Amino acid sequence: MKEMIQRYWKLFIGIVLLVFALLYAFDQSRMQEYILLDESPPLFTGINEEASVSEDFHPENNAVERLKEDGLEELAASIQCTFDKKDNLSNGDTINYACTYDKQLAQKEHIKFKEDVRQYTVSDLPLYHDLDLFENVIVHWDIDTEGIYPEISVPQKQKDLLISYIYEDNSFDGETIRIKATYDIDLLHEKKYDVTMDNTLSYPIGPKPVKIASVEELDEEQIQSVHQQAEDMFLKELLACDFTASFHWEDIHIDKVNPPVIKQSFFDDEVFHITFSLDVSDQDDWFSIFRSFDAHYTGAIYKFQDGSVQFFSNTKHACRFEGFLGFYQLAEE
Repeated sequence: MKEMIQRYWKLFIGIVLLVFALLYAFDQSRMQEYILLDESPPLFTGINEEASVSEDFHPENNAVERLKEDGLEELAASIQCTFDKKDNLSNGDTINYACTYDKQLAQKEHIKFKEDVRQYTVSDLPLYHDLDLFENVIVHWDIDTEGIYPEISVPQKQKDLLISYIYEDNSFDGETIRIKATYDIDLLHEKKYDVTMDNTLSYPIGPKPVKIASVEELDEEQIQSVHQQAEDMFLKELLACDFTASFHWEDIHIDKVNPPVIKQSFFDDEVFHITFSLDVSDQDDWFSIFRSFDAHYTGAIYKFQDGSVQFFSNTKHACRFEGFLGFYQLAEE
């Protein structure tokens, strides 16, 4: 009798386990599997020991979009994925990309995900940043007492790396000029940079500015530009003097700068005089009316290819007046 009871008990347990197995198999047969992470590899930016994973890496996006298309927006919104390490990466580092989601909701919706964690090995990171020698390097025409010459403007980044630039003699062809960069490769490597490009560049500087020989070569807008440039120079000087100059140790205040007048030099066609008449006052107001104060610049005018003009003058003023018979000019230093 005891053996029969044990036999029935074992049979009962077997039936229960079989029922559970059948129910589990039935439930699993209803589960819909999604591939959560696709096969796309991560992209890395930066160099060895300083690299980062691109923010655009999201291999779960396809699964998320499929869930939304199947009407499972809530489950799709619950998926959150991230790297356990994504900055300061070096070659050989192993990083994991893991996803979490609402498992209860997934079970309720009969959804299961295949592989919610994937491991990647960092590789092929360069040792140095690739340096563009001529990034933001600008060459333009400059004007000084020696004439017109190419001026190279170097960004602070290249200055800090002690990169120097020169333009090669006789390389200007009417439109471009060749510039050359020199550098210390060991210093660049120390700063985590390397150079793979040629160290010379033909820069499109454009035609050389033309020196104006007559005011008639300028239109009204260009003349006004020359006036404005001269006026800006003069007002800058006056601001430094607080609009006060000295004459015979007496302070004279400049009340007004009248519009400039441009005239061609009688002795040299390529030299121009720009004159400002000044209204002044001092302690002897009754005597001031007999004074005619002027400030003037002497210089050359250059016209660029784009139609802009530049007035260059080496005239400099001090904050004092001098002259003869009541007609005075700001004294040159």
